[in-house]
Amino acid sequence: MLTYRNVWFISQIVYSVGLFGLLLSRSLKLMLFIAGLMGFSIAVVQWIPFTLINIAIIDMDGGSKPESGDSAGRAGTVLGIHNAFIAAPQILSSLACTVVFNFVKGEVGDSISWIFAGCGLISLVGAMMVLRIADTHR
Repeated sequence: MLTYRNVWFISQIVYSVGLFGLLLSRSLKLMLFIAGLMGFSIAVVQWIPFTLINIAIIDMDGGSKPESGDSAGRAGTVLGIHNAFIAAPQILSSLACTVVFNFVKGEVGDSISWIFAGCGLISLVGAMMVLRIADTHR
């Protein structure tokens, strides 16, 4: 049952739990351990989308690797769109952090706590969205 989609879903849940765990922990050693576990999620989020895109492109080309100019152009377009969807959330999160830092006038730790909580909730939303992706058995 370990498909790409399921591993991606699990990684999103681990990331959310890790963010909430960082908020609740007071021990530096525990925080470092949790951050290390969250590295799994970060690796998966950077790997699986490209793998799923590659599988989809191969399936569109009838099971062979894209070698023709048309297939390579289509692959480039899909990867370009994917990169745009990576950059947009980074810009939006920077803007959201600016708003949080302006509204939370306390210590920096308070602002970061709010940001971690927000990121944890967004990661849970991402996990639910991953479940909407069709499962692939490659």
